[in-house]
Amino acid sequence: MNLYICSTYYHVLITVLKSLNMKKKFDIAITDYIPEHKALVDRISRSTLFNQIIVLEQWIPRNRLECYFFGYLNVFNIEKKYGKLFEKYEEIYIYMDDICFARYLKDKHIYYNLLEDGFDSFKVRKDSAYYYMVSRKLRFRDKVRNLLFKHNTQNYKYFFNCPYVKTIELNDVKGTIFNENDNRIIVLPRYMLFDKINDINVNDVIKIFIDNTKILNEDNIALILTCCFFDDGYLNDIHEQVLLYKNICTYYKKIGYTPIIKPHPRDSIDYTKCGLKAINRFFPAELLRYLSIENIKKYVSIYSTSINNFPQSKVDYYESINEFYEIFNKSLLK
Repeated sequence: MNLYICSTYYHVLITVLKSLNMKKKFDIAITDYIPEHKALVDRISRSTLFNQIIVLEQWIPRNRLECYFFGYLNVFNIEKKYGKLFEKYEEIYIYMDDICFARYLKDKHIYYNLLEDGFDSFKVRKDSAYYYMVSRKLRFRDKVRNLLFKHNTQNYKYFFNCPYVKTIELNDVKGTIFNENDNRIIVLPRYMLFDKINDINVNDVIKIFIDNTKILNEDNIALILTCCFFDDGYLNDIHEQVLLYKNICTYYKKIGYTPIIKPHPRDSIDYTKCGLKAINRFFPAELLRYLSIENIKKYVSIYSTSINNFPQSKVDYYESINEFYEIFNKSLLK
């Protein structure tokens, strides 16, 4: 029996697609790190895609000290609460190699398989994402963060080189931190999973994530996919993020579109309270193309990999906040 451990809605989506593609039932573990995970578990249970659905308590370190010290205590807690659980599985799959369950499996010398957390999430970015996503006035602070980013990358390499990782599944091995000759690597492009969704099972997939897209009945929509810039430390406060997306909406409204926000699943900002139109944040953006919504004319994002799922002719992609503001400020002068 196989077990997939999921800590985000995207992890669940990929696991659902794997179940459909393999036409094989396995167990799925949903961690309580996922927002509104109880409702998600209820919907998955109605799908009959999995043998067993397990809810796991996921311990999250709050600082570097807890990462390295309190992790030992967490291993003890997992052993006490879930130790017997992992013993019965032939194969265990984890999307995030730095979560508490990966730490536990390593400490207990249990072999497991690593799956790519997000689309091309193991790619080596030019410089650091911290460098070109924030405004110039924050560059000094950013240089410090860049050092931390590089240090964290080295820590990740420790996890990836761990002898207890049996296989590493990637969307594309080129440009990642891994050696292309690593015999553990399995290349499975994510588009192959999505391309096998057909009319028969697409509704089953959509029902798991709630179809709350009635607001998308409007004409000439520019769908704006958010990132968690404040939560991830790229912006100083939540008001900067709200202002950013207000300005994006203003820009696209000015050039003739109806702007509607699709929040990232981790983006807890209620944009409707800010006077903006928004759809359900838990509905995976990757599934929108299966809803046959012809009135979405633009897909807009700053640094979001989910933008890769849409026709490039309809995509406005900005690599940085600065890049958007350069265009936005020019539009104000017209």
